[in-house]
Amino acid sequence: MSDLPTIPHFELATQWQLIRNEVEAAVKEVLDSQQYTSGADSGPFIGRFETNLAQLTNAHVTALSSGTDAILAALMALGIKRGHEVITTPFTFFATAGCISRSGAKPVFADIDPNTFLLRLDTISNAVTRNTRAILPVHLFGQMMDTTALLEFADAHHVDVIEDAAQCVGALDPKGKQVAENARCACLSFYPTKNLGAAGDAGELAESIGYDTGRLAQARSPAAGRKRPSGLRIPLSPPRAACWRSRSPMPSWSRLRSALGHRLSAAPVAAGCSSRSRTATSMPRRCRATAAARPPIPPPAMTAFTCCSFRGGLPNVAAG
Repeated sequence: MSDLPTIPHFELATQWQLIRNEVEAAVKEVLDSQQYTSGADSGPFIGRFETNLAQLTNAHVTALSSGTDAILAALMALGIKRGHEVITTPFTFFATAGCISRSGAKPVFADIDPNTFLLRLDTISNAVTRNTRAILPVHLFGQMMDTTALLEFADAHHVDVIEDAAQCVGALDPKGKQVAENARCACLSFYPTKNLGAAGDAGELAESIGYDTGRLAQARSPAAGRKRPSGLRIPLSPPRAACWRSRSPMPSWSRLRSALGHRLSAAPVAAGCSSRSRTATSMPRRCRATAAARPPIPPPAMTAFTCCSFRGGLPNVAAG
């Protein structure tokens, strides 16, 4: 029997065909305008990008060059520095802890729930010290922590919550709260593999309405004569913003990914692939598509699926 074809890590060609005409027109608009950078104000292309995101997240939005830069800018603008500690998860892309270290602070790891891969509040409690200045939860696979409970805990300990929501554009937590709604700010990524990708790196800081947004907004490109609290200049470029503006099918894509996630989760395991002792890389090629482990799939309205993760031998698929 011949091996079944493997599934690529990610594939963008299909969705590109759906939005190709709109993207090409948007890029042409930027080229015709000759506005390739953003200055002290956001400019028309960045402005539209931020307006669309603000409507999606119901938050104040600052467009930045990447999700990683958004985390670093948030930490530095909020005064996180050497001698401080930030509680986060070890189950994340290295940039989460890397940004904490780069700010001068110490990353302190708390444990995760093995069923959701999200931080557990009880382990966060055990990690708090007198040097703790912030909690940086990472929302994964379109799933979010209970941000209401997390905010109550953070307020009781007088620390900020900075959400790493790189995989949760458009997601809701178990109580229906959006990213940044129960946090000082949320850091989002539009890397091409995310559920809402750009043409290259892009990111944003989303701040809950009601906060003074001036300090974080300066991370993009502060006005002349004003001090940059973060010491950074990390704006998003207009061409990338114009390309992202063309991702209008995102809600329908999320619904489709959710439906596919439930369908693939219920799919039978390929013959010979049920051993829990195997790792995904050591299994036969025909098994790899069904060997992806995933957190339980919440209701479609609450998720924004983004990627698969492999955990040896378990026959479920995280996302489409």
